[in-house]
Amino acid sequence: MHARLIAVAALLPCALACPPTTEPPPEVEPVCTEPTEPPCRDQTLASIDVNPTQVGAGVIENAARDAGGFDTHVDATAGGFGGNGAYVYGHFTDDGLEKVEVNDDDSFGSMDWDIGFRRFVIRLNGGDGGPSCVSAANAGLSTPFDDLDEVPEGADFQMDDFMTDSCELIPDGSGLPTAPGVTMQNFWDYTPENCLGMTGNTYLLELSSGRHVKLVVTQYYDPPEAQQACEEGAFGDFDGEESGHLHFWWAFLD
Repeated sequence: MHARLIAVAALLPCALACPPTTEPPPEVEPVCTEPTEPPCRDQTLASIDVNPTQVGAGVIENAARDAGGFDTHVDATAGGFGGNGAYVYGHFTDDGLEKVEVNDDDSFGSMDWDIGFRRFVIRLNGGDGGPSCVSAANAGLSTPFDDLDEVPEGADFQMDDFMTDSCELIPDGSGLPTAPGVTMQNFWDYTPENCLGMTGNTYLLELSSGRHVKLVVTQYYDPPEAQQACEEGAFGDFDGEESGHLHFWWAFLD
């Protein structure tokens, strides 16, 4: 009886406040362990209109899904339409997407974050996007999110590549001159009402740890009725103040 009480007591601290689980399974090999400064770091900072000293104020909220994984909301409003607030940075853990308190300037030297959000831009920590090696592949609509349980053979993982060899910005086609052409830019498309409809594309992410994540963005506008109105051609009922609230499903594949 005494031994059982000791065992239960030993579990209590973790039950009350466990740190996020971030260690990959032992059979997974890391892709990179040391930072590599992006080749056009200074020009990138200037081109994408970052906020160099401010930490993004937006919150990250996670809710467990019945089908597994998480339904995550990121407040990526960044000061509203046309605002230049800082990116909000996140790190994937077994307990949800954890916010990383880093400013835009320092993000280009930090491997602590995996993914960054500002308005409709989703930046990865790799290639031109940061010093790590996070990459993504677009699995499209071929397999529904909940049916995808492993990395498909031949998945083409790409790090963000939105700067030319001469360090000029490659834009994403949105018409905004400071929006970089990131790897995950095809999660949205303009609808006839000129609002952002969700394409439903599922992305596969390869993290620096070697683990893989599947992710699909489900919403850019809050409340959900606003996103639905955008998809159905009735967006005129909303004034756009709801934009920049990214909702997405995600789960680890290993």
